[in-house]
Amino acid sequence: MIRERLGRIEGLDVDQGEMYCGAWEIYEKALRDFSQDSRERAAALEEAIQEADTARLSSEAHALKSVVMVLGAAELSELAAEVEQTAKKGDLTTVIDKTKEMAEQCRRLGQGLADAFAAQEAEEKNVKATEQSAAAEQARAISSCRLSARTLLLIEGEASFLVSSIANNLHSAGFRVITVPAELGRIEDEMGDAAIILFYLRDASNTTIHILNRLLELREAQHRTICLLGEAVATSGVCAKVDRALLDRVYERPVHVRDMAKDLSLIAETHREYERTKTIILVDDDPAYLNILHSWLSGSYNAFSFTGGQEAMQYLAKGKPDLILLDYEMPEPSGYELLQQIREIPATSELPVIFLTGKGDRESVMKVLDCKPNGYILKSVTRDDLLNKLDDFFVERILRSTEYIPPEQD
Repeated sequence: MIRERLGRIEGLDVDQGEMYCGAWEIYEKALRDFSQDSRERAAALEEAIQEADTARLSSEAHALKSVVMVLGAAELSELAAEVEQTAKKGDLTTVIDKTKEMAEQCRRLGQGLADAFAAQEAEEKNVKATEQSAAAEQARAISSCRLSARTLLLIEGEASFLVSSIANNLHSAGFRVITVPAELGRIEDEMGDAAIILFYLRDASNTTIHILNRLLELREAQHRTICLLGEAVATSGVCAKVDRALLDRVYERPVHVRDMAKDLSLIAETHREYERTKTIILVDDDPAYLNILHSWLSGSYNAFSFTGGQEAMQYLAKGKPDLILLDYEMPEPSGYELLQQIREIPATSELPVIFLTGKGDRESVMKVLDCKPNGYILKSVTRDDLLNKLDDFFVERILRSTEYIPPEQD
């Protein structure tokens, strides 16, 4: 706690200072301001000593007296008051000695404050970094949870013949169907490895929205698919209260159950595709950086590294990776030239290519994007950010391939 750090500074009474300022936030800002200008104050005092200017010494002491009194530095404030009065009397020898002591105390107080704030900021930075790392590891652990593409959780807002018909049709389509009531505790207990969640809505009540918001959290963390089914009044009411873009499917009644089962089967195939270990080839002329990237990716992907364009093209003549990470600044052939070669060959023209670049300024980024890659990643990226970016890339690519087109009603 910053309060505890500040309380250990000699000559500073934080309780008194907070009382003067009326609120901790105001007091803390005043201390930060003083820590930044304390050296200038001390330098001004020393300059007045050199000039033997008692009027200026009195003025500087007066200004310091008021400030440090409000900060809770009573001893320094009293010393400043003494210097002020001594200077007014014209006792130059005494005032110079007292001013030197005052300047030193001012400098020590400012340095103590600066050290306390710096230590606090360093600690907060370390805590934040630890929390971010833990959160990233947790997110990867959650997202790495193996889901069963053909397992579907059917949440019934109300028991009905339609719910039974849906379950039977999905079972016939090859799904393992888990049916649960619309109770959050039961849902979380029984969803298991279900990759698809189909929520049959009864209404757009607060309870329904609460359950759906929790499901959408799981969608983001675990890449489960969230689908809604219900009357138009229920689905429209729900979509008005949540982010519609996060809902993978919204089926409005009347619905062709068999057509819906076919669409859900398509979604199941996308989950299988997501769970499949992807192959990424890395092309960079810097072996050291290449080794770092390879070590970062090897736990999650089949990664193959190449230091030159010719080696990469030889691999592409035989294998088809899911993604190419290509160094834009690579010489002969350059990243752009290698991308052109890849695009000109029918067998590789559709392969996604993401440029790696060490330049993040706007002009450089625009040059990269003018080459029309599938994206770019700065080489300053951290391991966690790189894995998250790649995961997002593959998820988005899979979702684009499964856009739902409702069948025409009879």
